[in-house]
Amino acid sequence: MRCLYPFVILPLVLAACSERQTCESRTRSHLHDINLQIREAQDNLSRGYSLVKRDQGFVFGTRICSRRGDVRFCAGSSLPQYHRVRIDQAAEQAKLNALEIRKAALEREVAQCAEAYPEG
Repeated sequence: MRCLYPFVILPLVLAACSERQTCESRTRSHLHDINLQIREAQDNLSRGYSLVKRDQGFVFGTRICSRRGDVRFCAGSSLPQYHRVRIDQAAEQAKLNALEIRKAALEREVAQCAEAYPEG
């Protein structure tokens, strides 16, 4: 019986959200993703290259780590490594412009949610 509680509680929690919150949450989630992409495009343009994560594959065993002059053996995953990839400045700027247009449209959608479902 205890394993059925999430199935009973989840609909109640979702029903507690107002229509406005439901409308805005979908849009704000997408807006957050767009803001991350805008920041990445701006960083790429300012650097002149993008950083692409290197696939390190599976590391088995120990390796030598160095921190603050201290050399020792360590295990586990290492920090991600990136390599530089040259970008087409014009294409990156076009991508940034398209993202900013999409951001403005999403912000208008949030405003429309507020108009359509005023908190009362």
